[in-house]
Amino acid sequence: MKIELGQIIGQIVAFLVMYFVMKRYAFPPFFRLLEERKEKIAKELAAIEAKSHEVSALAGEYEKKLKEIDLLAKNKEKKIVEAAQQSALAIEQEAKGHVKAMLTKAQEDLQKEIAKAKEALKEEIISLAVLTSAKMLETKVDAKQSQAILASCVDNMELK
Repeated sequence: MKIELGQIIGQIVAFLVMYFVMKRYAFPPFFRLLEERKEKIAKELAAIEAKSHEVSALAGEYEKKLKEIDLLAKNKEKKIVEAAQQSALAIEQEAKGHVKAMLTKAQEDLQKEIAKAKEALKEEIISLAVLTSAKMLETKVDAKQSQAILASCVDNMELK
């Protein structure tokens, strides 16, 4: 293979002519297209950066609101617990009042029953005393007389 100088010079001239034609007519639209694409990408990156800051700000607000909600929930929970404790205390005091009233009524009923029992015992003693005295005297005393005698005896005993 033989290298000819004319061919090399022809190819260089053809290359240079082609280069200048391409530089004049083909490269400017191509470079404009590349520049537009570069600007578009830069704008999109700027928009993404702005959205990123916006998202960060919203995330901060979101966290702040979550903390406020947690605080409100804790305050409500505290108020509910306090109200429940107050209700429990009120119920306990009411129950104690009912127990006290029931105890007082039971004591009153007991005093009434004791009084009835004393009266019944007094009557029983009187009738036993009448029977005993009648047997001792072998005479019968009517019931009204014996009751009056024994009642006065019992009254005298109670006074002593």
